Amino acid sequence: MSRWIRACLLGACCALVACGSDSADGSTEVTQGFDPAALSFPNANLVLISMDTLRADRLGVYGNTRGLTPNIDAFAASAVLFEEAYSNSPKTASSHMSLFTSRLPTVHKVRNQSARLDLLSPTLAGNRLSIAQVLNRAGYLNVGLAGGANVHPDMGFAKGFRGNFSSQLSDFSDQVKSAGKHWRTLRKRPEPSFMFVHSYQVHGPYLPPAELQERFVRTPSPLLEPRVKAFTGLPRHEQWRLMNKGGLNGHPAYWDGKENFGPAEASYLSDLYDAAIADMDVSMGDLFARLENQGAFADSIIVLLADHGEEFFEHGGFEHNALHREHLHVPLLVRLPDGHLGGTRVRGLAQLIDVMPTLLDLLVLEGPDDLQGQSLTSAMQSGRVAGDRPVIAENVMFLPKGEYGGALRNAAGLVIYDWDLSVDPAGRLEAFDLNADPREQSDQLGASDGLQTLAKSLKAVLADAHRLRDLLDATDAGGTMGDNLGADDAAALSQGLAAMGYFGGGDEPPPEVTDAQVAGTPLEDWPEDG
Repeated sequence: MSRWIRACLLGACCALVACGSDSADGSTEVTQGFDPAALSFPNANLVLISMDTLRADRLGVYGNTRGLTPNIDAFAASAVLFEEAYSNSPKTASSHMSLFTSRLPTVHKVRNQSARLDLLSPTLAGNRLSIAQVLNRAGYLNVGLAGGANVHPDMGFAKGFRGNFSSQLSDFSDQVKSAGKHWRTLRKRPEPSFMFVHSYQVHGPYLPPAELQERFVRTPSPLLEPRVKAFTGLPRHEQWRLMNKGGLNGHPAYWDGKENFGPAEASYLSDLYDAAIADMDVSMGDLFARLENQGAFADSIIVLLADHGEEFFEHGGFEHNALHREHLHVPLLVRLPDGHLGGTRVRGLAQLIDVMPTLLDLLVLEGPDDLQGQSLTSAMQSGRVAGDRPVIAENVMFLPKGEYGGALRNAAGLVIYDWDLSVDPAGRLEAFDLNADPREQSDQLGASDGLQTLAKSLKAVLADAHRLRDLLDATDAGGTMGDNLGADDAAALSQGLAAMGYFGGGDEPPPEVTDAQVAGTPLEDWPEDG
C-alpha cells in the first residue's frame, strides 16, 4: 500500500471519530448543524480534475465490484462524495463551461464543434465570468492542462489563466507528469494556486493496453476485435483520428457501422471501457502521489469529477448523445484540506453548476450574484442536499441543424424533451417514474399527473434560462471562436478538429440556419399535451 493511500485511509478514520458515526453501509453519517466557519479555507490552493466520459457507476466507491479504481477509491476515503451528482450536458464543451461558470448551456452558449456543419462554437461572453477569472481577480496563480478538442482555449476556457492554459490531446500519464511539474513551480510562489487538469483517457475510442484488455474483456467481438487490436498501441492522437473517419491497414474506423451494433458489441465495448478506466486509475494514483508529496493534501481543495457519462446500448445507442442516467450521472468527490469531513457521503441531487458556488464558499470568495447553481457546503456537513431541487441538463451540440434536448430530474421522476426539426417540428416529451422504472425504459407521461407537472417545470426552467441568456446578451452577446482568428486560421482550426475524428463525416454543405434556431429551443412549439 502506497504512502498516500495510507494517509487517505488514516484521514478517513480520523474523520469518523470527529464528524459522526458509521452508517449501515460504512459511510459517515454527519449529524451536526451547518457551521460556515468550519468549512472556510481562505487562500487554500485548488486542484480541479475532470476525467472526461467517466460514469459514476464504474468506480468502486460508487458500487462497482470489478476493481477498476483502487486509487480513486482510496482518495474517496478522505473526501466528501456526492452520491447523485449529474452533469448539465452530455457534451464536453457545454458541460465543462457549465462547470466553469455555474450557468446552463443555454445561458453560457458554448457548445461542441461540428466540423460536419462547418460550425465553430460561440465563445464565452465577457459578462459570464468563469471560476478561473474569479480566482485570478482574487490573486490566484492559475494553470490549465486540458486534453484538447472541445476544451479549447478559444471557446473561453483560457480566460483567467494569464496565458497558462494548454489544450493538447495526449496520454493521461504524460499529463500527470506535466501537472506535477506545474504544481511544483506554483508552490514556490507565495500566492495561492489553482490547477485544472482534464483528460480524455476513458473517452472513446477505448483502446487500453493489451494486458488490460486481456484482464477485463470477457467475450471478444468478432466484428470489433480486429480493428481494436490494429489500433491498440498507437499514439493517442492517431487513435482519435481513426475514431470516426478513415481506417488503417484495411480495418474500418473504430465506430464504423455503429448504427448496426447491438448487445454483443455493447458488452465488448463496455469491457474495453472498463479496461480504459483501470488504465486511467493507475495514472490517477501517480497524480495523487505527486500532489501528496508536494503538500497538496494538507493545504488544498482537490476535486475529482467527470463532465458526462457513456452509453452502452441501455437506450439503443452508444457514446453520449442523450439525457438518461448513463449519460449524466457522474462522480463528484471533494477533498478538503487535511481530509476534513473525509468519508462523508452526501445524499440528494447535485449538479455540476453547483461546483463553482461551492468552491467559492469554501475559499471565502465573492462570485457573480446571478449564478444558477447553489453552494453544497451545508450538504457537506449535513450529509444531505436540502430539499428536492431538480437537476437540469441540455444537449445543444447540433442546435443549428434543428436538434435540441432538455431534461429535468428529481428524486422520483425524469422528463426529457427532444426536438428534431427534421423529424417533428413540435418535438417530443417522455417521462419516467424512477421509483418503478429506475432504468428509465417506460414512458409514463400520460399516466402520471406528477410527471406531467414535472414536464411543466422543465418548460419553466428552460424559459427562465432563455430570459437570463437574453438579459446577459443585451450587454454582451459574445462571438464565435473564429472572431479572433483570421479566415485561414479559422478554416485550419475547423479542419484540424475534423481530422481528429471527433466529429462525424459527411461532405454535405451546412443547412441554412435561422436566427431563431441559433437562439435556443423553440418554446412556442412545445407540445403542451405531451
